[in-house]
Amino acid sequence: SFSATIFLFVLILGGGVGILAASGIDIFAVLEQSGDSSGSEKTMGIVGFIAFALLYLFSITVANFFNSAFYSEINLALHGEDISIARGFKFSLSRFKAIFMWSLLAATVGLLLKALEERMGWLGVIVIRLIGLAWAVTTIFAVPVLVHDLDVTNPFMVLKHSAGAIKKTWGESLTGFMGLGIITFMSVLLFGVYAIGSIVVAAMIGNSFIFILALISIAVALILLLALGYTVGVAEKVYISLLYVYASENAIPEGFDEEYLRNPWKKKK
Repeated sequence: SFSATIFLFVLILGGGVGILAASGIDIFAVLEQSGDSSGSEKTMGIVGFIAFALLYLFSITVANFFNSAFYSEINLALHGEDISIARGFKFSLSRFKAIFMWSLLAATVGLLLKALEERMGWLGVIVIRLIGLAWAVTTIFAVPVLVHDLDVTNPFMVLKHSAGAIKKTWGESLTGFMGLGIITFMSVLLFGVYAIGSIVVAAMIGNSFIFILALISIAVALILLLALGYTVGVAEKVYISLLYVYASENAIPEGFDEEYLRNPWKKKK
């Protein structure tokens, strides 16, 4: 998914620059003039927003495409079947229209929230971020819905099914979803502290050998952080898929504890 996103970014940006160059437009001259003319600046701002919106839409579509392939195989695995990468991609291709329509709605909401956040004061920013949190919670089962409910193609129905699964199974008292992401957040925080601390200590000692060792240890810690992030990401998707199976089918796949499905957003005492 990451590789495909980078490829699309390069393709779109490179293609845009190529089209402008082929049409005889001097890109650097336009950029230089944009600061001198309010009209040019406004035009560049509109063009920049459109380009960002397209890239945002493409990135969300790519992520949802790969996640749909992933969730479809997770769903089969939870029902005791073997998994297949090729079959996952085939499934996503068969659901591409529904995936794209949902991505379009998600991208529109995301851009709207971002635009509102930039135009409001600190109190407005807090309100918008709370709305964004509510949106994130409500749409947490969006991709599992696309995978599990094959008759659902309308993006608003995807939203309705996702919110309905939460309300039906865990009630209306749900206020937030921390999930396994807190592990990643704490790991990144600890890595930042360790990296800065190592560099500061090495600089205070003033020994080049110690400084090299500090850089090596930071590189090793970074590799471990990336591995942890990947593992947590996989575990989180399996958990979300498991929760949706529990919510939609009222079934508990073998090897899992109902306690953690019945109270997924509560801290165990």
